[in-house]
Amino acid sequence: MDLLPIICEESIETAFGSAVHWVKLCANLERALLLLMLTSDESPISSFCLNNNLVRLLNIKFAPMKKLLCALVLIVCSTAKGQTDTVSDFLMYNLFNGAIYRTMSNGYATGNNELGDLEKGMRFNSLTGITSNNGYVTNVLAWIPYMSNISGTGQITAKIYEFASVDSLGPLLGSQPLLLNNLDTNTVNYQYIDGALAQGGRPYNVNIIFTNPVAIPPSHDFLVMIQLPTTTGDSIAIISNISGDFAYAATHTFEVKADNSLINFHDSWQEQMDVALAIYPVITYTNSLAINEISCTVYPNPTTNKLNFQTESEIASIIIKSVDGKIVASDSSNSISVNQLQAGIYLYSVLTVFGQIATGSFSKIN
Repeated sequence: MDLLPIICEESIETAFGSAVHWVKLCANLERALLLLMLTSDESPISSFCLNNNLVRLLNIKFAPMKKLLCALVLIVCSTAKGQTDTVSDFLMYNLFNGAIYRTMSNGYATGNNELGDLEKGMRFNSLTGITSNNGYVTNVLAWIPYMSNISGTGQITAKIYEFASVDSLGPLLGSQPLLLNNLDTNTVNYQYIDGALAQGGRPYNVNIIFTNPVAIPPSHDFLVMIQLPTTTGDSIAIISNISGDFAYAATHTFEVKADNSLINFHDSWQEQMDVALAIYPVITYTNSLAINEISCTVYPNPTTNKLNFQTESEIASIIIKSVDGKIVASDSSNSISVNQLQAGIYLYSVLTVFGQIATGSFSKIN
């Protein structure tokens, strides 16, 4: 049995003395199995055991120990319940190969143009980073540096289709609009996936959050399309890499033409555009484990500096993540300071001392 490098046995012994006999954590997170043997003069041997496939605390009298161990369980259980992944590695991008392709009449190959294209998007399956059909698309990130909103009421819509074939759309699984008024093209406000731009990070300035997360179809093969603005004078352009930098353009980069037909970029454009678009689905993967969920009241939401949590059971740990899955704050009380966070949408995971879990999202405002 391998040990995970979350916290070492010696540090627990230092903190809590000889009461701790040993700690081992399974490397197989799908089993979410944490075993702890405690020995002391005041209490019999106690242990964690599996209950409904989640770890639950039994007969441990040390309150500080309980909170520390539950913090460890949260790391395991939150991974078992849902690992958040921003699918972006398919886009080979650096400082020198981002592009916006213009058409003959100054439209955009990757956006609105004189041909009346309706949607642009990417196909996602095992070739572009989808590892399982057990999960949900919770939001879509995109890099859209050019936008015109002459009407003042323009919008784009993220649409997810089950993939059918390279020349026909499958069933629409979900959609979510975003007003162009909420699309910020100021480069100062860009955010980045996987580090800063100079370190190979991928910029984005659009985050479309689905009111109802979209389940990945059993085929784990789907399209993420951006429906373009339809009002005359309103337009956008999505960043791509340089043509030739994406080998799967004929099967994975698509547009919906004015006649509602689906066609790949390689065949659609005379120059055979072999590009990938900067469209990144954010996926929370799940597995077959039964989830011991609990209701949780979170307030105020939106918040400026502090978030409070209220559950029926004592809270052991709170973890705050950005939408791309990075842990940005944590605490072990009923409230957590978020004053240091930038304005935006964040995800929270709450674990109680009885192994119950609550998850959700909140808005941080300035």
